[in-house]
Amino acid sequence: FTSNLNVSFGPSGGTTVCDPATSRKTGTYTVNCTSTSNTNGQSTSVSFTARHSYTAKYNACSRPEPYSCNCRPYRQCEIYACDIWICEDYYGDVAKNCHYVPGGTCERNCSEGTKCDTCTRNVDCSYYSCPQGGILRGTTCYY
Repeated sequence: FTSNLNVSFGPSGGTTVCDPATSRKTGTYTVNCTSTSNTNGQSTSVSFTARHSYTAKYNACSRPEPYSCNCRPYRQCEIYACDIWICEDYYGDVAKNCHYVPGGTCERNCSEGTKCDTCTRNVDCSYYSCPQGGILRGTTCYY
């Protein structure tokens, strides 16, 4: 920090000592500096607050999320008992070679669509935060 201070005692110069002497690089803290003259022993002190950017905290997170899977077409009908005539040949509107089949099944009120199962997958919900304060930009916290 001493390189950021400009203290003058005249032509004799002096020494400057700061505590802490160098940046801690995280959070907010106070820096105390004292400059003392080499010739007459006069001194002056200055205190200032330093704040530095720091790496944001990574908060891991995963949560389950439902989604549609194994989709397939389906056809659903109301099935009822009925007697059936089966014809082997048609000539225009005339059926030929027909025979009667008792006890068959018929369909009515049919609906068609797609049927899917519900599956679950894990979704990444991880995020970064600034536990020592500051504004988050990407993965760094700035004051």
